[in-house]
Amino acid sequence: MENKNWYGNVRLQYPKDSFKIDWRLKGSEFFEFIHFIFAKIEFLFSVKWADCVSFHLKFANFGLKFYFCLMQKIQKSFEEMDRLSEKKIPFFFIIDFMIENILIFRPEELEKNGISLSFPSFINHKKFDVAQKEIEWKSFPQSKDDYQKGFEHIQKNLKEGNSYLMNYTCKTEIKTNLTLEEIYYLSVAKYKVLFGEQWTFFSPETFVEIIENRIFTHPMKGTIDASKPNAEQLMKQDKKEKAEHYTVVDLLRNDLSMVADEVRLDEFQRIDFIKTRHKNLLAMSSEISGVLKPEFQNKIGSIMKSLLPAGSILG
Repeated sequence: MENKNWYGNVRLQYPKDSFKIDWRLKGSEFFEFIHFIFAKIEFLFSVKWADCVSFHLKFANFGLKFYFCLMQKIQKSFEEMDRLSEKKIPFFFIIDFMIENILIFRPEELEKNGISLSFPSFINHKKFDVAQKEIEWKSFPQSKDDYQKGFEHIQKNLKEGNSYLMNYTCKTEIKTNLTLEEIYYLSVAKYKVLFGEQWTFFSPETFVEIIENRIFTHPMKGTIDASKPNAEQLMKQDKKEKAEHYTVVDLLRNDLSMVADEVRLDEFQRIDFIKTRHKNLLAMSSEISGVLKPEFQNKIGSIMKSLLPAGSILG
């Protein structure tokens, strides 16, 4: 039986930066936090937590102190990104959503690593003719009951104040007669990436761009079927779509303030046209910008470290 009065004082210390965070966690939250930290260190640094964490636990007040070997692998990658960008050396980087893996490639390394890119300002793939054939495409989405369970879990946490914006996504298995390469070349999108025989990616959304020390972000939230009469006005007046867009704009404006001064909203609720396989969509976008703080100028790694994971995701 859980004693709701149990508590643990948790202090995280980063020796190099002399940075401290103190929490007081009650009941099961304390033990869940401990489990999370151990698992995260093992996964992130590929070492057993006992190799890099020393701890002291006093049963009287559950005092706990951790000494981390912080950012052994990830931090070095961010520092390498800073080094390259300061020297104005072009590079392409891949960071997963959980910021547990970072890959960095120079332009001349892309082809030998099986990476094809199609960005507005850079394309490295060669012409590829997709064989004419009838495309087979079948998806196996999550069941409605399973989705409902996840939805209710999210609603519960929103009401409890654990988050105010959540992006609920689910893995969907597909069966097709297309290769990843064919999917990449057949897709029409602002940004496309093919990573060998592992995965392909495409998205219409620009996360951040930097022009002469001014940083821009373009959150895209709110979509509607473009074929609907008065679709643009319907979307702008829809209570749910407005709330979603207003919230993500506020979130990205706050995020940008971590790396920039003079943050402002340059464009609000712009309507973009997106063509998809099944139907055409209208999407609502805004533009936020600011002047990079001196400590972030020409430091792509430090900027990404501060801004990720992205508050707005579409793709």
